[in-house]
Amino acid sequence: MDRLIEVFRQEGFEGASLARLQDASGLKRSSLYHRFPAGKNDMACAVVAEVTNRFGTTILAAASTDEPLEDRINEIGRNLVSFYDDGHLPCLLDTMSIGQPAGDLADLLEQAMTTWISVLAGLSRDAGHSRSDAQVRATDAVASIQGALVVARTTNNHNAFERAIALLPERLLQRD
Repeated sequence: MDRLIEVFRQEGFEGASLARLQDASGLKRSSLYHRFPAGKNDMACAVVAEVTNRFGTTILAAASTDEPLEDRINEIGRNLVSFYDDGHLPCLLDTMSIGQPAGDLADLLEQAMTTWISVLAGLSRDAGHSRSDAQVRATDAVASIQGALVVARTTNNHNAFERAIALLPERLLQRD
């Protein structure tokens, strides 16, 4: 699964050829189709589901601890830095959303992004922000991180990613 994740993370759904997925997995085409009967779409759905699960258990889990609110947000930030290798790795949701994902894949991508935003919005609500303000703050925070990953990937300058992570507590907690 890790090898398939890496192919989709680097090449997206459209760019990931069956030959590349076969090479990366070390499986013959027949074995891939045995495990993923609907082919590349099944593989992509399995990859997104796996990464979403990992994201929830390794990154967003900090939101549910009993630690002080700012500590939880800072832990999420540290987890994001690790997950994205200091901004060197692209976001799977980004690369998989290029083109026109449809059906189950589109639903999984939307669910993953909605969950990420929802968890951050919950932290912002815990800080006393209204539901609508917390939603905007969380959406803006995720957009900043996602944009910073694109900037890092295209310019090989990771400063924007570092700033987006550093500003996460301020974006979610600060009173206007």
